[in-house]
Amino acid sequence: RVQPFLVALGQLERGGVTGMTQREKVDCFRWLVEEFKVSVFAQELGTSVPVSEKRLNEVWKSLQETAARCGCGIGDSKWPMDSRQ
Repeated sequence: RVQPFLVALGQLERGGVTGMTQREKVDCFRWLVEEFKVSVFAQELGTSVPVSEKRLNEVWKSLQETAARCGCGIGDSKWPMDSRQ
């Protein structure tokens, strides 16, 4: 369940993200992935923010849309979940 989000994070980091706003969104996504790991592997610890696959998917799509507008290189990246089918 976590692996597709780690792949997506790798795409973001390799995609040449530019601009402070975009970088902040990537950092947010990174922390959400970390919180998701906690929710999957250490539920008894709890998370500091609500996190789910749905929320991570929404953040990813938002990042893609922003990147497509600014030409940051990930706007046309496929969501890693698509390759699991």
